[in-house]
Amino acid sequence: MAAETLARAQVRWGSVHDHSEAWVVTVATRLAVREAQRGRRRIDAPVGSAGDTTDDVASRIDLARALRRLR
Repeated sequence: MAAETLARAQVRWGSVHDHSEAWVVTVATRLAVREAQRGRRRIDAPVGSAGDTTDDVASRIDLARALRRLR
């Protein structure tokens, strides 16, 4: 979800850069809800739970760093 959110932000950067943080949070939330509705992922699973893989954790770290750079 993080990679998809950032890819969408990059494509639309010209129109979202003035409100990037809110836009990214909205898109990430919608993607998470959609995925939860499909039953692929439990959104209530805590970060670092047994189901997390190294890639999941790395994606979360990358997203946090990218969001900090947008400020």
